[in-house]
Amino acid sequence: MPTFMLSPDVKVKYELSDEQPEQNFDPDNFRSTKRVRVTLDQSEIQEMYDYRLPQERREILEKLLAKYVGTHKFHNYTKQGKAKDKNMQRFMMDINVLEYKVYDGIEFARVFLRGQSFLYNQIRKMMGGVFLIMHYGLPESFIDNTLKDNDVNVPTAPGEGLMLNRVAYDRYNNNRKKDIPEPVKPWDSKTEELENFRIGLVNYIC
Repeated sequence: MPTFMLSPDVKVKYELSDEQPEQNFDPDNFRSTKRVRVTLDQSEIQEMYDYRLPQERREILEKLLAKYVGTHKFHNYTKQGKAKDKNMQRFMMDINVLEYKVYDGIEFARVFLRGQSFLYNQIRKMMGGVFLIMHYGLPESFIDNTLKDNDVNVPTAPGEGLMLNRVAYDRYNNNRKKDIPEPVKPWDSKTEELENFRIGLVNYIC
């Protein structure tokens, strides 16, 4: 994700969308689902692109991402999820920021997530929750509340840059029968090709 999305300092002007002129947008109200049009002049756009996430905010990002690790109810992180639905429970094994890198003048944070399985739009909404806290200043407890039996509208972050890195069969391989001598490693021979594709995808977005 571009790190300027995590900055509280970038000035953004909001105007009502022509599609919903009768509705007001409240950036402090995380239940808002209003669509808005963002207008920036050239100097503000350049200021946004020049932003670099400082170390103290990198630590906040990692702290927020860590809240998702473990087994939680992710009903607020998918379409029409219900807290009582056991199918909404997911196990996130690991979430890390692998690197911060500048592409075409814009700094990106490369976030790696590993889970047993994912719900529809789950990852994008997880990033949306982090965005609300770091950009709009919602309390860190916001994420904790979304993982409880509450109905909370979590925004969906843009999908550009999100990609499936690999499919792991660790559980199957560790418990495979004796008549299956070789573990399943579908993409091991394609590591270089996958990395080239990832870099090309980022360059295309930029």
